[in-house]
Amino acid sequence: MVARTDAASLDAWAKRWAGTAGVTRVYPAEQVGSNLSTVDIDVTGDPEGSAALNLVDRVRADRPAGAQSWVTGDAALLRPAMDDQLHQPHRFARLRHSAELVRIAYEPGAAGACLSGAGPSVLAICDSPVVAHAVEKALNASGVAGMATRLRFDEAGARLTPTAAE
Repeated sequence: MVARTDAASLDAWAKRWAGTAGVTRVYPAEQVGSNLSTVDIDVTGDPEGSAALNLVDRVRADRPAGAQSWVTGDAALLRPAMDDQLHQPHRFARLRHSAELVRIAYEPGAAGACLSGAGPSVLAICDSPVVAHAVEKALNASGVAGMATRLRFDEAGARLTPTAAE
């Protein structure tokens, strides 16, 4: 979970989930930016199963008081979450046009944009097809060599598939 609050406040809130049915571990909250913190909660069984989804619903219903959080699905929180002030400034200096491409992605409304990994690719996340199309057009029109491609999220995420014992 990502929340706009300090790590101590998020940590105090997250401790309530320790010992809850289906929860195996609540990790200490970490400060990842100015007034932006994260906390991880491990669940028993299939992380995509009904018990895990039920926990997500309960967490969404009981968010930290006074804090906006990622679990709400608020795409506007992506921008500060993706604003990596530790690595990106140094990488931007070495990767021509990368800072410009991130700026261009935000102009038509990308919810978040950053270097993908160590670069040179730029990732822009959009919360609607209309915005995604506008960002794609802006990036392609920028004059920077390369291409913008729209990809869809795999909403199911990574899955483990058991194999038969040999």
